[in-house]
Amino acid sequence: MKTQHAKIKRNVNREELRELGFSEKDIAAAVQMEDLELFSHEPSDDLLQKTIARCRSFLPDSKSVAEDAPDVLPRIKTIDSYLDFLRDLSPAVGASEEWSEFSQVQGWQGACFSTLKFARERRDRPFIMLDNHNVIEPGWWGTDTGFRSFWNASQVVNKIVAESGLPRAACFVILRPDPEDYSHNDLATIDEMTRDGNCDVWWIPYDRAGTYQGRDLIVLGEDRCFELRGKPESPVVAIESFREQVQPQMVWGLRNEIRFLESLGTTIRVEGKLSQEAAASVGSDNGIQHLMKMVISRLGKGRVQIGAHQLMK
Repeated sequence: MKTQHAKIKRNVNREELRELGFSEKDIAAAVQMEDLELFSHEPSDDLLQKTIARCRSFLPDSKSVAEDAPDVLPRIKTIDSYLDFLRDLSPAVGASEEWSEFSQVQGWQGACFSTLKFARERRDRPFIMLDNHNVIEPGWWGTDTGFRSFWNASQVVNKIVAESGLPRAACFVILRPDPEDYSHNDLATIDEMTRDGNCDVWWIPYDRAGTYQGRDLIVLGEDRCFELRGKPESPVVAIESFREQVQPQMVWGLRNEIRFLESLGTTIRVEGKLSQEAAASVGSDNGIQHLMKMVISRLGKGRVQIGAHQLMK
């Protein structure tokens, strides 16, 4: 006989959080967690034991697991601990630059996870990215905590949708005009993300990017978009400069143009598998640059206008 676990009602008190000095972004992130009912369910003992057993199977030595495995707390206890931490946070700390940066990182992760609900209901890609190497330094995805946290969150989201038989997120990478204009750190990060990432990926030559040449975009779900224009001087400035927009018409316009965006570039990875050319190129700086050169030379040059651009002006 299955045991029914009742929902535990936990509501986010917006006014109390404001009185404690939290920013609207922090409060919005907490509301997102509430909407996803992360505060309302306690996992069953059976589910917890199955999760531990599955994790143990990935470790090479069962003896070392027994000796070294940390205590595993139910998700609800972890959430309660985090809420206790938020309640103890002083207004002075809440107003600090360090907390601002931390909360922005948390907001990015929350925004990424929130797309799972959309993906399941609409059976569509959870999010779409235009990762512009002319705006964001590729190396930031490997070294900066904020960018790395979003990438890690996107990996988790894609694993969940893939297991559910749903489309993965799409990432359209806008290359720099000259493949030689990348640092070793840039190329090493691109190589890692190409090998280990799990989004569907296309590379688009700079000369075919049209009005996207100076813009970076993250389209979330059905109505939210983070947009960055220009070239920020640091990853911290970049994260702070992303402008959030809630524009369903613009978001659906871009989603409807996805097949045309695919035609602008070269397929690098689809459904978790690298293309033959990409698989043969990963592993070195020279290999990644060679792959870029092939993409640029194959598609040639020419400015392209996309219908969805007009919606985003």
